[in-house]
Amino acid sequence: MPVKIKYASLYSGCGGLDLGFERAGFQQHCSFDHDVNALETLQRNTGATVRLADLSKPDADVIQKVSESDILIAGPPCQGFSTAGKNDPTDERNKHLLNVAEIACLAKPKLVLIENVKGLLSPTNKYHYEETVSKLESSDYKVTSKSYLVSDFGIAQSRTRVLITAVLDEKPLNLNLKHKSPKRLSDILRGSEDIINGQIYPLSEEGNDYKISRRISQGQKLSNVRCGISSIHTWNIPEVFGQVNDTEISILEIISRLRRQNRRRSNGDADPVEPYYIDKSYGSDTSEILNSLIKKDMLSVSKIISI
Repeated sequence: MPVKIKYASLYSGCGGLDLGFERAGFQQHCSFDHDVNALETLQRNTGATVRLADLSKPDADVIQKVSESDILIAGPPCQGFSTAGKNDPTDERNKHLLNVAEIACLAKPKLVLIENVKGLLSPTNKYHYEETVSKLESSDYKVTSKSYLVSDFGIAQSRTRVLITAVLDEKPLNLNLKHKSPKRLSDILRGSEDIINGQIYPLSEEGNDYKISRRISQGQKLSNVRCGISSIHTWNIPEVFGQVNDTEISILEIISRLRRQNRRRSNGDADPVEPYYIDKSYGSDTSEILNSLIKKDMLSVSKIISI
């Protein structure tokens, strides 16, 4: 029986990259992440060997397991690179990309594969990419990278991903990925109708959960911190969350937009907004409108206002 090629994974999450390598015939050696719930999911679904680890710094156990593997795969945090967010080059999570290279240079697997978002190659963030490549090259890795539209490979998503590959060889590795016919989400989910995913609780037509679900169409979600047709806001469901007038809706939409534009923290999906910025965006004093929305429980107040 031929010996299987072993891989280790960093920032494994619940195992998206791991599952792909498993299905391709590789043997999982160990998977690392700092999220215990994600690792429990990975272990439960695949039987993988998992370790809880702080990957912000080289760890002896991580380096040992990676050194025992032929391949290192990693999907470090993308929030700071994502164009759907702030695309912030100063986001602390961006440092994890270089961490992968540092661990690889200490453990020396034959092949390293890093997956991330296309925003990694944007002008504001490209130095993180260049720093990572330089680190790998300093340990004699031959590095290549390329962007891929995942729908070209049979994945029912309209997303672009960057793959960085580094190999200990005389020549760089040029991936020749075979294209597949595009698929719709319905193709992927076909046949899953009878699969039980947890306990089923029928909704009462008189309950708020039912009323909310009736307002949310396919491809939409309930969210006050995102705009666009894919988001249904609480002010769009007055039968549950209460009536608001057109002026109040305008203010709520301004706050929703500002919560993602005026970031104050390095984590979370959106931040609270100071009244000054709401007034500035609206063009006049909004204190009375804000007080009305607070009384209607559409806004909450601590030191600063948030939806």
